[in-house]
Amino acid sequence: MTELSAEKEAIKAVHKYIEGLNDKDPTKLADSLHFPHIRSMKDGTFFEWHSPKEYMEAFKNRLKSSGWDHTKLIKTSTEKLSASKVHVSIEFGRYTKTGVLINNYKSLYVVIHDQGYWGIKFGSGTG
Repeated sequence: MTELSAEKEAIKAVHKYIEGLNDKDPTKLADSLHFPHIRSMKDGTFFEWHSPKEYMEAFKNRLKSSGWDHTKLIKTSTEKLSASKVHVSIEFGRYTKTGVLINNYKSLYVVIHDQGYWGIKFGSGTG
């Protein structure tokens, strides 16, 4: 079996993360995030979550008033920092159940290989 490059593994982790969010499934999030997981929000506020369930509950509560139902990736780019650390810049859209665009956002994810898998350890973004 051929091993994927660090950049491809990092992108794969981001796709798993989006899938976990869209399925609203903390178990899938566990395969794409590392905990404790840290985020810097648009206003500079930092949050730290210690489990996939805790992360998913906070995510749903934060977006409840927006009518969020699912997220679609628009664009990704990577910068490999080492064999076990990649920065992934993404642009994405959040949508309602009926497919109405809520808004587009940008984020930077620090994706690392740790504990035997690639996952997002830290994120900073506009959404």
